[in-house]
Amino acid sequence: MRKILLFIIVFPLWSFGQESVTTVEEYNFMTIGLKELMKNGLDQKKDGYILEIFFETVPAYKTKTKTRYKFRTLKNTKGELKAIGVEMNFSPTSSNFYCVPINNPDLFRKYIKEFDDISGNREIHAAVSEALMFLASKK
Repeated sequence: MRKILLFIIVFPLWSFGQESVTTVEEYNFMTIGLKELMKNGLDQKKDGYILEIFFETVPAYKTKTKTRYKFRTLKNTKGELKAIGVEMNFSPTSSNFYCVPINNPDLFRKYIKEFDDISGNREIHAAVSEALMFLASKK
């Protein structure tokens, strides 16, 4: 089951081409920088990049939480997809940020490690899979 879920999560990333690679700087912006910008009430932007929310969802499963998931694309000014950001919003003041890197095996292992730390929650898996499939279908 876990291998199938990993395939569902990773498969859409292969459809974005082989030229774009997420850098450590881009990864850190999506996981740390964006959170700091929001916490300090600053504009959610990065010079030389376009940041867009492409999907939001509150999974409709029998769950006690109403976590809102926001998915963002980080593109450079050429329009190349550099990373996918996942924001898990628990309340107006509490969010976790993750980055799904593109074509960077080392950063992808880091993402999988972070994702494994929260992987007991089916709602998270479903939301991430749903958003990535949505993004792949819009390509």
